[in-house]
Amino acid sequence: MAKLFENYVVGDTWNQTFWGTTYWIAQTFTPQITHKITSVKLKLWKAAGTTGLMKIHIRPTNATGHPTDQDVASGELDVAPLPITGAGQWFEIPVTPVLLKSGTKYAIVVEPPLGVMYWRADETGEYPNGECLTSVNSGLGWTAIANRDLMFEEWGVEPLPKISVKVIAVGGVFIALVGLVIYALQRKK
Repeated sequence: MAKLFENYVVGDTWNQTFWGTTYWIAQTFTPQITHKITSVKLKLWKAAGTTGLMKIHIRPTNATGHPTDQDVASGELDVAPLPITGAGQWFEIPVTPVLLKSGTKYAIVVEPPLGVMYWRADETGEYPNGECLTSVNSGLGWTAIANRDLMFEEWGVEPLPKISVKVIAVGGVFIALVGLVIYALQRKK
């Protein structure tokens, strides 16, 4: 079952605009726990006439904290059901599951469809593990937006524990002790 990992859901005081095929937007985040990402939730709305698929890219960041051009995961959202209102609405976008490492900064990069899109944001920019960035050249270069963070939730699952097996012989009978059984018993406590 998926659980919430990184998120920023406070403030909700601003609309960050992105549009066309060149003006992209991103929010970086740094997982505090190693886990497998399965989806992101973004608070969005659109201008009238906006149609098509919005692409979501999960990318590592470079030394300056900006997204690279390599996806580790991706997904799509048909923007047809998005509201045409400034309040926005939360939408979940499933992404290709991939392991994200604790302490490594990643970016949720959004490539807009045809038309104008809005991602709800906070003007105080108090999210400590990332920042809002914009690109005017389809993600080739990025600019950080001071004092602004985008509304997001990052969902996933923790990886299963490693299984260890020990085999011992007792009176000619082999007994296997499986680490997963011990792990399960410890979780019941």
